[in-house]
Amino acid sequence: MQNLSNILTKVAAAVLAVVLATGCIFEKECPVDCTKDVMVLLKLSVDDLQTKADETEAESMLKTVRIYAYDQVGRQIGYADDATATDGSFHMVLTVPEGQETLTADFYAVANEGAMTNLSYTAGGATGNAFKTAMTLEELHAALFAVSSANDSEFLEENGIPMCGYIIDKTLNLNVGTQHLDTVGDHAPGFTLNDEIALVLNRTLAKVAVYAAEVGSATGTTTAPKITIDGISVSNVISNALVIGGTTPTATVDGGYAMLSSSASVTNTIVDEAAASVYQDDANYTPVAMAYFAENAAGSNNWLTADAAGAGMVLNITYTAGGTQKTQPIYMPAIQRNHFYKVLCRITAGGEMLLDLEVLEWNDATMQTV
Repeated sequence: MQNLSNILTKVAAAVLAVVLATGCIFEKECPVDCTKDVMVLLKLSVDDLQTKADETEAESMLKTVRIYAYDQVGRQIGYADDATATDGSFHMVLTVPEGQETLTADFYAVANEGAMTNLSYTAGGATGNAFKTAMTLEELHAALFAVSSANDSEFLEENGIPMCGYIIDKTLNLNVGTQHLDTVGDHAPGFTLNDEIALVLNRTLAKVAVYAAEVGSATGTTTAPKITIDGISVSNVISNALVIGGTTPTATVDGGYAMLSSSASVTNTIVDEAAASVYQDDANYTPVAMAYFAENAAGSNNWLTADAAGAGMVLNITYTAGGTQKTQPIYMPAIQRNHFYKVLCRITAGGEMLLDLEVLEWNDATMQTV
């Protein structure tokens, strides 16, 4: 997969293509019927959580899909969506030059757009708020990298998590394939290329989960918890793209958002000076809260200090230990889409907080069906 600069170069080429005179640009070679339709098979996979124990069905679910194809000057040459899927596979019709042996194309996928509300993007001097069947490459690129809101309490169950993926510079052999006399899905009989397009979808949000444990004489659980997590306020987030455990967040008096709706008792203990593998295993902690966030390029490289600009996400964790309530700010690193941030808090009886912060990629790809 190529980097963003290559994509932006192609977006510029797409803008130039719009300025070209309408009609067939291959007219010098074939003034009549200069294009033909071929089909190509598309397969989708979703980057699942690295740790299988943390995976939920909703986080890897595909509810809706749109797939777009463009040639090297940015013309849209194909489109497919979940309505055209057969057993989880898609056959996309591509309109390609007649008589050309190979074609280099770019493929983009957008999934679960029902989980995107308030989508807004600007391309070619105009604004848009939805994905469409026909989109210029500039429009699609702007939409894919736009910040959109996640839906309300039915965000996961009804709509899934917003995802996107792309393949750049895929070379297709237009003369190698199979001629079908019967229909393929809802497509008429035709020529299907041997080339297959495998698209990996990435979530456009990040997942943040907070866990807590009491530092004790053994690692396990306790029936007499001594520590409670009383609240978690999150600041420096893009508020219109925030989902707290699948529900709309509530604003707090400090201008942040409440990640925890009620206090939680810490029922797990971890022995002091345990091995790092013990500290880093969330199974040894009490799950406290979880949320999905939009990406934030600002962040700190030390959880105890803010980033220079003061623009990175901050988790303010309020807890009670030994009868005393404290609030500990945790300065998060840059928040990247399709990443999972585990905030593992160990709290002593005297109220000191120790922290392990794990940043994982959702990168265990498995095939999905619609």
